[in-house]
Amino acid sequence: MHAASKLAAAICFLGALTACAKSDDTPADTATVDTAAGAANLTPTPGMEGTPAAPSTSTGDALVHVPLTEWKVTVSKAAISPGVTTFHAMNQGTYTHAFEIEGNGKEWKSDPIAPGGTATLTPTLTAGTYEVYCPIMDSHGNHQQKGMRTTFTVR
Repeated sequence: MHAASKLAAAICFLGALTACAKSDDTPADTATVDTAAGAANLTPTPGMEGTPAAPSTSTGDALVHVPLTEWKVTVSKAAISPGVTTFHAMNQGTYTHAFEIEGNGKEWKSDPIAPGGTATLTPTLTAGTYEVYCPIMDSHGNHQQKGMRTTFTVR
Protein backbone atom coordinates (compact mmCIF):
# COMPACT_ATOMS: atom_id res chain seq x y z
CA MET A 1 0.00 0.00 0.00
CA HIS A 2 1.39 3.41 -0.92
CA ALA A 3 2.04 5.99 1.80
CA ALA A 4 -0.75 8.23 0.48
CA SER A 5 -3.22 5.32 0.59
CA LYS A 6 -2.19 4.49 4.16
CA LEU A 7 -2.63 8.12 5.19
CA ALA A 8 -6.07 8.29 3.56
CA ALA A 9 -7.14 5.07 5.31
CA ALA A 10 -5.91 6.36 8.67
CA ILE A 11 -7.76 9.66 8.22
CA CYS A 12 -10.96 7.82 7.28
CA PHE A 13 -10.61 5.47 10.29
CA LEU A 14 -10.00 8.34 12.71
CA GLY A 15 -12.91 10.28 11.21
CA ALA A 16 -15.25 7.35 11.90
CA LEU A 17 -14.06 7.12 15.49
CA THR A 18 -14.37 10.86 16.02
CA ALA A 19 -18.07 10.56 15.13
CA CYS A 20 -18.44 8.47 18.29
CA ALA A 21 -16.68 10.96 20.52
CA LYS A 22 -18.49 12.63 23.37
CA SER A 23 -18.00 16.35 23.79
CA ASP A 24 -15.42 15.74 26.53
CA ASP A 25 -13.49 13.04 24.65
CA THR A 26 -9.94 13.73 23.55
CA PRO A 27 -8.46 12.25 20.38
CA ALA A 28 -6.67 9.68 22.55
CA ASP A 29 -10.06 8.56 23.95
CA THR A 30 -11.40 7.51 20.59
CA ALA A 31 -8.31 6.63 18.59
CA THR A 32 -6.60 3.30 19.23
CA VAL A 33 -6.89 3.18 23.03
CA ASP A 34 -10.19 3.28 24.88
CA THR A 35 -10.51 4.90 28.29
CA ALA A 36 -11.69 2.36 30.77
CA ALA A 37 -10.08 1.18 33.96
CA GLY A 38 -7.56 -0.61 31.78
CA ALA A 39 -8.01 -1.48 28.12
CA ALA A 40 -11.34 -3.13 27.40
CA ASN A 41 -11.23 -5.93 24.81
CA LEU A 42 -9.78 -3.88 21.99
CA THR A 43 -9.71 -5.38 18.52
CA PRO A 44 -6.90 -4.16 16.26
CA THR A 45 -8.01 -2.56 13.04
CA PRO A 46 -6.64 -4.50 10.06
CA GLY A 47 -4.06 -2.53 8.12
CA MET A 48 -3.22 -0.11 10.92
CA GLU A 49 -0.27 -2.23 12.16
CA GLY A 50 1.84 -1.31 9.13
CA THR A 51 0.95 -4.45 7.16
CA PRO A 52 -1.50 -4.30 4.27
CA ALA A 53 -4.96 -5.51 5.26
CA ALA A 54 -6.33 -8.63 3.62
CA PRO A 55 -9.20 -7.89 1.24
CA SER A 56 -12.48 -8.07 3.13
CA THR A 57 -15.46 -9.86 1.69
CA SER A 58 -17.69 -9.11 4.66
CA THR A 59 -18.60 -5.56 5.61
CA GLY A 60 -21.24 -4.80 8.20
CA ASP A 61 -22.08 -1.39 9.56
CA ALA A 62 -18.90 0.58 10.22
CA LEU A 63 -19.75 1.94 13.67
CA VAL A 64 -22.57 1.39 16.15
CA HIS A 65 -22.78 3.50 19.32
CA VAL A 66 -23.80 1.83 22.60
CA PRO A 67 -24.45 4.39 25.39
CA LEU A 68 -24.69 2.82 28.87
CA THR A 69 -26.48 4.50 31.79
CA GLU A 70 -28.35 3.39 34.90
CA TRP A 71 -30.42 1.19 33.99
CA LYS A 72 -30.45 1.37 30.25
CA VAL A 73 -28.38 0.19 27.30
CA THR A 74 -29.08 1.54 23.82
CA VAL A 75 -27.87 0.41 20.39
CA SER A 76 -27.80 3.27 17.86
CA LYS A 77 -29.10 1.03 15.04
CA ALA A 78 -31.99 -1.45 15.33
CA ALA A 79 -31.03 -3.18 12.05
CA ILE A 80 -27.42 -3.89 11.09
CA SER A 81 -25.89 -5.37 7.95
CA PRO A 82 -24.09 -8.73 8.21
CA GLY A 83 -20.30 -8.66 8.52
CA VAL A 84 -17.67 -6.98 10.66
CA THR A 85 -19.17 -4.23 12.82
CA THR A 86 -17.52 -2.06 15.48
CA PHE A 87 -19.56 -1.42 18.62
CA HIS A 88 -18.31 1.54 20.67
CA ALA A 89 -19.77 1.64 24.20
CA MET A 90 -19.68 4.78 26.32
CA ASN A 91 -20.37 4.50 30.06
CA GLN A 92 -22.40 7.65 30.67
CA GLY A 93 -23.59 6.41 34.07
CA THR A 94 -22.23 6.74 37.58
CA TYR A 95 -21.59 3.02 38.18
CA THR A 96 -19.19 0.62 36.45
CA HIS A 97 -20.85 -1.14 33.51
CA ALA A 98 -19.82 -3.49 30.69
CA PHE A 99 -21.54 -4.75 27.58
CA GLU A 100 -22.02 -8.15 26.06
CA ILE A 101 -23.41 -9.14 22.66
CA GLU A 102 -25.02 -12.59 22.28
CA GLY A 103 -26.65 -14.25 19.31
CA ASN A 104 -26.44 -17.17 16.89
CA GLY A 105 -24.56 -19.21 19.49
CA LYS A 106 -21.75 -16.64 19.86
CA GLU A 107 -20.95 -13.94 22.38
CA TRP A 108 -18.55 -11.05 22.78
CA LYS A 109 -17.93 -9.30 26.10
CA SER A 110 -16.11 -6.15 27.15
CA ASP A 111 -14.12 -5.72 30.32
CA PRO A 112 -15.75 -3.53 33.00
CA ILE A 113 -16.01 0.11 31.92
CA ALA A 114 -15.50 2.80 34.55
CA PRO A 115 -17.86 5.82 34.56
CA GLY A 116 -16.82 8.09 31.69
CA GLY A 117 -14.87 5.29 30.01
CA THR A 118 -15.35 3.53 26.70
CA ALA A 119 -14.84 0.07 25.21
CA THR A 120 -14.95 -1.38 21.71
CA LEU A 121 -16.00 -4.80 20.41
CA THR A 122 -15.63 -5.75 16.73
CA PRO A 123 -17.55 -8.98 16.02
CA THR A 124 -18.37 -10.53 12.67
CA LEU A 125 -22.16 -10.84 12.66
CA THR A 126 -24.44 -13.11 10.64
CA ALA A 127 -28.18 -12.76 10.08
CA GLY A 128 -30.31 -13.10 13.19
CA THR A 129 -31.38 -11.38 16.40
CA TYR A 130 -28.77 -10.41 18.98
CA GLU A 131 -29.10 -9.30 22.58
CA VAL A 132 -26.93 -6.57 24.09
CA TYR A 133 -26.82 -6.26 27.86
CA CYS A 134 -24.71 -5.28 30.86
CA PRO A 135 -23.41 -8.48 32.53
CA ILE A 136 -22.37 -6.71 35.76
CA MET A 137 -23.77 -8.06 39.04
CA ASP A 138 -22.62 -5.97 42.02
CA SER A 139 -23.90 -4.28 45.18
CA HIS A 140 -26.41 -2.39 42.97
CA GLY A 141 -27.87 -5.68 41.74
CA ASN A 142 -28.02 -7.51 38.43
CA HIS A 143 -27.72 -4.72 35.84
CA GLN A 144 -29.35 -6.80 33.08
CA GLN A 145 -32.39 -7.54 35.26
CA LYS A 146 -32.63 -3.83 36.18
CA GLY A 147 -33.27 -3.02 32.50
CA MET A 148 -29.82 -2.83 30.88
CA ARG A 149 -30.70 -4.98 27.88
CA THR A 150 -31.91 -4.54 24.34
CA THR A 151 -31.84 -6.33 20.99
CA PHE A 152 -30.88 -5.58 17.41
CA THR A 153 -31.33 -7.49 14.17
CA VAL A 154 -28.75 -8.38 11.54
CA ARG A 155 -30.26 -8.66 8.07
